[in-house]
Amino acid sequence: MDDLIVRIKTIEGNDVDDYVNKFLELVKDKKAQEKKLAEERRAKQLEEQKQKELERLNIEWTTEDIQNLTKAIVKIPPGSSNRWRQIAETVGRTQKEVIQKAKEIHEKQRKDVEEKRRQEEE
Repeated sequence: MDDLIVRIKTIEGNDVDDYVNKFLELVKDKKAQEKKLAEERRAKQLEEQKQKELERLNIEWTTEDIQNLTKAIVKIPPGSSNRWRQIAETVGRTQKEVIQKAKEIHEKQRKDVEEKRRQEEE
């Protein structure tokens, strides 16, 4: 606010309207700067949240976690309302995490079955 006062004092002339207009212009500029800073802070917060989420996704799955996921997938059948949200809540992970891990498990099982078939054919 001090910089506003200094700027107003530099206005030439004694016209009160000039002072008022210049003051309003400076206030508007100051508000725009504050808004920009707030937006930058919010963008930084969102980026930090994304980073935390990525770090969380990288947390290792224990054998117990995988067993709990498998049980939850069996317990909450396909077609259930908000199935993956329910599974995530049951396991204590995010939806993204449980969906990703379920895909990984499914893919591993598929590969294991294919490998077993190949071995049986030989």
